[in-house]
Amino acid sequence: MSDARPGGKAEQKQRSHETILESAARLLRERGISGASVADVMKGAGLTVG
Repeated sequence: MSDARPGGKAEQKQRSHETILESAARLLRERGISGASVADVMKGAGLTVG
């Protein structure tokens, strides 16, 4: 089944990327490079890995 509007999946993908980048930036500022794991970034973004 496809999205009801054209570009819907692409827009969702873009929003997810932005959310992940914001989460990563926040964790890097707070914890530094050695304290920010992929799992932590995804948890902070409210997403799952995979």
